[in-house]
Amino acid sequence: MAPVVAAATDTKADFIRAHSQDDMFYRRLVEQYLKTFGTATRSDINELLIPKFGEDLSDSEKQRKIDNLLTAMRRDGVIANTGSRRYSKWRIAGQSG
Repeated sequence: MAPVVAAATDTKADFIRAHSQDDMFYRRLVEQYLKTFGTATRSDINELLIPKFGEDLSDSEKQRKIDNLLTAMRRDGVIANTGSRRYSKWRIAGQSG
């Protein structure tokens, strides 16, 4: 559905709910979580982000979006992953603990 159609049919809230936010929105959520709680498992991050994604993404697309987001944040030096693959935790880069 196009934004113009949503406005004309008074389904603007449905339009926004059905479409995902931009990546900066999700990056800020992850950063805020890590600054508040120190670390997060992948399960924690999934629990944080998946409900925020629009209804236009499949479950596998949501998982891939989180993979790409975490990889980009790691490459940008914002977050770091510690621990083994099975028991890894994400934290703000440069913080220990």
